[in-house]
Amino acid sequence: TSWKHKFTAYFKNSTSHNVDLIWKDYDGNAVIVRQDIPPGKTHGETTYETHPFLARNSRNQNLCNFTCKSHSSHVFEGKKFGAHDNCKLHVEITSQDTAETQPSTGEDQASRSKSSRSQIQFTVHFTNNAQHLVQLIWLDYNGLEVSLECLKPGDSCSQETYYTHPFLARLQDNRQLCIFRGDDSRSSVVFEGLNFGAPNQGKIEVSIEEK
Repeated sequence: TSWKHKFTAYFKNSTSHNVDLIWKDYDGNAVIVRQDIPPGKTHGETTYETHPFLARNSRNQNLCNFTCKSHSSHVFEGKKFGAHDNCKLHVEITSQDTAETQPSTGEDQASRSKSSRSQIQFTVHFTNNAQHLVQLIWLDYNGLEVSLECLKPGDSCSQETYYTHPFLARLQDNRQLCIFRGDDSRSSVVFEGLNFGAPNQGKIEVSIEEK
C-alpha cells in the first residue's frame, strides 16, 4: 500500500443487480465502502494507487469485474488501471461473464488463474472433507499447475502463501475439481486469499469438498 498518487475513481454499476463496493484494508480485511449500488448508478471514491477494491453482486456474492481503458480484473487497483496523481478514472463494474447467461465452468476459471506478486502473507489450513484422495495444486506465475500435498480423506495441511496466489484441488481418481469452502461459507473452485478474506500475517481455515 502507498499514500502516494491520490486520485478519484468513479465506479459505474453496469450489472443488472445491486453491487457492494469493498476496500481491502492494510490487514486484508474487507471493508464495505458503498453498499447496494443500484444498476446504472455511479459511486465516486477518492483513494490511492495501491489500494485494492472488490465488487460483489449483492444478490449472490459473486465477484464482479472492473473494466477501464481496455484493462479488466476482479481486483481494482489504481496503479494497474493507469491512475496517476489527482486524476479522475471512470471504471465500469460488470459481471464476471458479461453475457450473464453463460456462466464460466470451474475448469474455465482455473485455466484463467495464475499467481501475481503480493506482499500480504498468511497461512491457510486446508482440510480434505471429500471422500477421496485430493491433490492440492498451486498455480504459478505462468498459470502452470504445481502439485503440492496429496491429502487422504480427513487429512489436513498448512500452507504459507500470499494474497494473490491461487490454488486448486483435484480428486486423484478422475481429476475433477473440488470446491474450497471458507468458514464464512464463501466457496469457489479456485482458492485465493484475496477472495476468501484472508488476514494479513494470520491464518484461515478452508475445507476441500467434492462438487
